[in-house]
Amino acid sequence: MIHRCDVYLVRTDSLGDSLWIKTFGGDGDQLGESIQKTMDGGYIIAGAATSPAGNSYDVYLIKTDSLGDSLWAKTFGGSDYDRGCSVKQTADKGYIIAGWTRSFGSDSSNIYLVKTDSLGDSLWAKTFGGDSAEYGFSVDQTNDKGYIITGSTNSFGSGSSDVYLVKTDSLGDSLWAKTFGGSFFDYGTSVLQTADGGYIITGYCYNDAYLIKTNSYGDTLWTKNLLGGAGNSVLQTADGGYIVTGISGGFCVYLVKVNSETGIGQEITPDVFSVSGCNPNPFSNKTTLSYELPERGYINVSVYNILGQKVKKLESGIKNSGIHTITWNGTNDSGEKLCSGIYILRAKAGEKQVTEKLVLLR
Repeated sequence: MIHRCDVYLVRTDSLGDSLWIKTFGGDGDQLGESIQKTMDGGYIIAGAATSPAGNSYDVYLIKTDSLGDSLWAKTFGGSDYDRGCSVKQTADKGYIIAGWTRSFGSDSSNIYLVKTDSLGDSLWAKTFGGDSAEYGFSVDQTNDKGYIITGSTNSFGSGSSDVYLVKTDSLGDSLWAKTFGGSFFDYGTSVLQTADGGYIITGYCYNDAYLIKTNSYGDTLWTKNLLGGAGNSVLQTADGGYIVTGISGGFCVYLVKVNSETGIGQEITPDVFSVSGCNPNPFSNKTTLSYELPERGYINVSVYNILGQKVKKLESGIKNSGIHTITWNGTNDSGEKLCSGIYILRAKAGEKQVTEKLVLLR
């Protein structure tokens, strides 16, 4: 089996200087998607690892000590593709993992929720979804010892993909589920319970970061589009408001502070020309970008990995005004298939540019 990707863990001091670096993995791919500091001062990491048979992936869970040395590693899944996207330590010192599975549930992908004890041994696993594709990207334990999950659904809602919010009890059984979004592609990437017992979700809505505030039953109180970005994480601040981070135009970190009542705050947004979101996203085989130029001019469209390294030039040259489409099949400039993960597509015309976060799922 070919060795390709390892989980990479870096600990820095307060100035960002490296204190130590660790890698975890073996043959095939090992991918780190989520990390949290644990009650004992160590770290818990969730992601995906090539299955023993080498033809799919399993959910991958790694526990380290405070120096990043591995204490144990576990995998969860079945005969098909399974992936962990979010992990949190729970009140009982165990762990909750959210992601998605093609091994269990419907014939397509379903949200996958796995509860373990403090040693990473599975206590139970649940799936959520319908006949189409569902993905879980974030999980948080709630005050009643249950769980709240956000991600995306293609089975329910009004669009090709909608933000999906699922509330469970302490055993992972669904209490209710809600969808949010319009006719385009929407998904939730981060969720947490707020001080008032409701929930705050950030994610993506047709080229914009998307912020949704709900009550304790998942009913919408307000929504806010933060123009020109993709929200990756949200936290509640001491004043009751929210801070959102993600990716904005030109590979800038997108940091927005909003108040608690209406979601209105100061936004920093780039100038953009007219670009439609990539569809589908996430994708396995190919995804298509549409853009419109108001006049004839030079266009450059490239794909970068999360380290900012260019992996694929999609288009570069003079184009006439009008609508154009580009298809990317998840390969690099050498024609090699890239690993599953998050990639950034940047389209630039003159001084104006727009970025799009792409999720490649092999």
